[in-house]
Amino acid sequence: MAKHAENVCRWIRLARERNERDLWEGPKRGLWFDEEAAQRAVDFFPLMTLWEGKHAGQPFKPMKWAERDIIRPLFGWKRLPKGMTPKDALKIPLRDRHRPEIGIFRRFRTLYLAIPRKNTKTILGAGIGIYGLIADGEPGAQIYSAATKYDQARIMFDCARNLIESSEHLTTRAEVMQNSIFVEHWRSVFKPMGANYKKEDGKRPHYSLVDEYHEHPTRSLVEKLETGQASDQSLMGFFTTAGDNRHSPCFKEHQYAIHILEGRFKNDSYLAVIYSADEGDDWKDRRVWEKCNPGLGVSIPREIIEKQFAEAKQRPTMVNAFKRYRLNIWVNVASAWIKWECWKACAGKIDLEELKETPCYVGIDLSRTIDLTAMGVVWPGKHFGDGKWRVLTFQWVPEDRIPERVENDKVEYDVWHREGHLAATPGNVVDYDFVGAKLKELMGVLNVQGVGYDPYNATQFVNDMQGEGIENLVEVRQGAKTLSAPAKEFERCVLGGKLVHPDNPVLNWAVSNVVVTTDSNENIKPDKKKSTERIDPVAAIMTAWAVAYGMEGQQGSSIYESGEVSI
Repeated sequence: MAKHAENVCRWIRLARERNERDLWEGPKRGLWFDEEAAQRAVDFFPLMTLWEGKHAGQPFKPMKWAERDIIRPLFGWKRLPKGMTPKDALKIPLRDRHRPEIGIFRRFRTLYLAIPRKNTKTILGAGIGIYGLIADGEPGAQIYSAATKYDQARIMFDCARNLIESSEHLTTRAEVMQNSIFVEHWRSVFKPMGANYKKEDGKRPHYSLVDEYHEHPTRSLVEKLETGQASDQSLMGFFTTAGDNRHSPCFKEHQYAIHILEGRFKNDSYLAVIYSADEGDDWKDRRVWEKCNPGLGVSIPREIIEKQFAEAKQRPTMVNAFKRYRLNIWVNVASAWIKWECWKACAGKIDLEELKETPCYVGIDLSRTIDLTAMGVVWPGKHFGDGKWRVLTFQWVPEDRIPERVENDKVEYDVWHREGHLAATPGNVVDYDFVGAKLKELMGVLNVQGVGYDPYNATQFVNDMQGEGIENLVEVRQGAKTLSAPAKEFERCVLGGKLVHPDNPVLNWAVSNVVVTTDSNENIKPDKKKSTERIDPVAAIMTAWAVAYGMEGQQGSSIYESGEVSI
């Protein structure tokens, strides 16, 4: 009899595929799954004792999903010192592997767990904190449960207190007090920390366990904790349910976690676990409830969700709350325009030498000088036997702003710059002379038919280019009438596999950020204000595409009649 596929969301499937893939590919990167360490962590949790409800007095045995997706990966995966093999590591006693002179440290330094309410995320965080306090072998370990308010931080801390006080095994190993838990053997301590972070300078957290991160208005508390981490096995843990603010630090963290799972960003030290509904799921479908809530029927009585569902059906104002708290869906947040799987399938080779005679069009996005500036090149599909459009982008960023974007916004500008996908100009604003130099270079080697630009903030740049003898400059206003036809054709080409892009990580990231808006006439355009992050490379492509349409007569009449494109 065929085995039915497990009912899990896309993010969990990707997380598990990543784990399985790393079992085979990880050793090439110095990664090793220490089965003995993973099992030790699994065996530690039942030493804690539950204290309330029908399970009071029973050992704390995390559910299978928590063991599989969090505990075993978090404590089992290790990073080996250069030159050490797994066979070498196995010869070292488990208790000694993390010693500084040996240097076998945990792989994951960040855990992001996003899951609907009442799926035991807080008690799981408390258990992880207790492991760090008692069993991690870290002298002087400081463990903090952190939240925007001290009372919220106490929820996870009080879970830890109760798990220890109810346990015959652990009460002799830890001294439990009102506001702290102390372990004499390791001189380690577990405390709650509220958002009065200005008083918390000098802390050196070993584990920082941030509860309900969606409620944090800024990263201030997290930054205090991150900058204080000092040990080779420090852990930053985020435990949260979906929010409703796409400008919040939690939403940016959520997007970063998705980038990791989908393979856009590479970060071997980041463990992302997201239980939620998939895009297109029907919130009224009970199978969707099951895949979002691995604790359904155990930590969450089914009748509670049924009751809330019935209320949401009768009161539309409660639908968003049901989606957010029971399905872990970020509400009031627009969906991304282009599906990642479709975009990824269009990756291919772009060889400028092979394309130098083929007519092409350039688009320039000069919208900001303090962040990303981009140039796009497009080759219309009608010039190729396969009918596929080719697209290529170049990007610039101010060199002085790279560290800020990396630290605060988790944008991999440093990696992209190092790998040659992103150019840095000196200072804290983009120097447009670099953009002009690249344009002149392309004009010399490619068959450029037209160069499109957004007239906003481009007067001086255009004058400079005209002074250099570049005459085929085309003004492309960024309105829906101008950009709708190119945007719709771009979308059609991606979905139909009629586009080739060079798999540039900056462009990939920009595509994943794009949200489009639609006007009353069903015209669409990429919207920078509604998009989750920078989309400048896509804007540059759209500008080039608009010029191609106008100059080659492809659906171009409506563009010119609008008065928004001029030559």
